[in-house]
Amino acid sequence: MTALDHYINATGKKSFNFAEFQNQDKLVLTIKEVIVEKLPDGKVEVYLNLPDNQKPVPASKYFVGLLDMFLMQNGNMRHGTNIITKVPDINLDASISAEALGLYPGI
Repeated sequence: MTALDHYINATGKKSFNFAEFQNQDKLVLTIKEVIVEKLPDGKVEVYLNLPDNQKPVPASKYFVGLLDMFLMQNGNMRHGTNIITKVPDINLDASISAEALGLYPGI
């Protein structure tokens, strides 16, 4: 059972509203307990339910966003160093991808 299934069971929600800005439901992907030993050389792209045989493309409906590598730096960490740091939880709004993929109830 996924975290979304747990949320649906706990709240009893049968549908979500991703269209209206003021009353919009959001699906937030939380990445917890990130430990950075070395900053990557490039960007880190995040995808929702990307099929195994699908090439990751930011213009696709699976794309959620980018991890902000600047947030992962602290005063002691510089590009290419090996200082280990724990990063605060990272929250990405996955609502647009979830809607495009039909991953919410009520459709």
